[in-house]
Amino acid sequence: MVSRSLGDVLGPDAVVPTPEHTYTEASHGDRVVIASDGVWDIMSTAEAAAIVRKYKSARKAAYALAAAARDTRMYGGHGPDDISVYVINIDDQARA
Repeated sequence: MVSRSLGDVLGPDAVVPTPEHTYTEASHGDRVVIASDGVWDIMSTAEAAAIVRKYKSARKAAYALAAAARDTRMYGGHGPDDISVYVINIDDQARA
């Protein structure tokens, strides 16, 4: 499990100990987006999905989402924060 408390200066006082999760069945062609609060604090799921859908490449989609979050933070009056993004393409071949 990845914990957002890693590197968090405020430590346990700023971290919610209960993870947020859902169970969803993914199909071929779906994507999974994993991102830090540097993205989710300023962008809705729908906004992130709209950016990611513009790119076939998961790498380009992740870069574009991170760049959009960075630009919103820099020019939108938001404070600095870490921005980490993973975009994973779901492929039926990968299922066991």
